[in-house]
Amino acid sequence: METKREVFGRYANEYYKARITKSGKKTLTTIIDTVKDVTGMGRKSIIRRFNHLQMKDGKVKQNY
Repeated sequence: METKREVFGRYANEYYKARITKSGKKTLTTIIDTVKDVTGMGRKSIIRRFNHLQMKDGKVKQNY
């Protein structure tokens, strides 16, 4: 069984790439649903965790 940190680390790059593409909404839903099934966390908690990891990681910058 994987830890939550390993699960988020595995899907982080896919999540970040899907956020910057216009057609990434279905991909985001798939990633969030997969992480939700594996970890048992809520959808909003998963989104907050990915955003926190993104801000912590200096290589990835948000586009506003």
